[in-house]
Amino acid sequence: LLESSVEAARSRGATYIGTLCSICLASAELAGGRYAEAESGLRRALREAENMGADPLVAQSHHLLAEAMRKQGNDVEAARHAGKAAEIIAQIRRAAESEGPVKRTDLEPIARAAASSD
Repeated sequence: LLESSVEAARSRGATYIGTLCSICLASAELAGGRYAEAESGLRRALREAENMGADPLVAQSHHLLAEAMRKQGNDVEAARHAGKAAEIIAQIRRAAESEGPVKRTDLEPIARAAASSD
């Protein structure tokens, strides 16, 4: 179902929704132990999110890529992605001059992970 949502959104030019669906699909793949598939989808989602300037999606992609890399035993790459996610969360906080945006349900786990790595 998620795969068809990704393609349907993309075919209609809804890049943001397609990218968000890709991230959701990758999250499900991670939960199902399909780490390489998740990594591939997340790398594509990351490129799309960066091209759109969609910082929340960029942060989510990096956060989940960190998890995928850890699960595949690549701790160096995992740390790099976790660091990128933490940087973006910090940028969002500074731009908003508050904690409000990072309390969103999609960003709060990333903010929590960033805080625990400090």
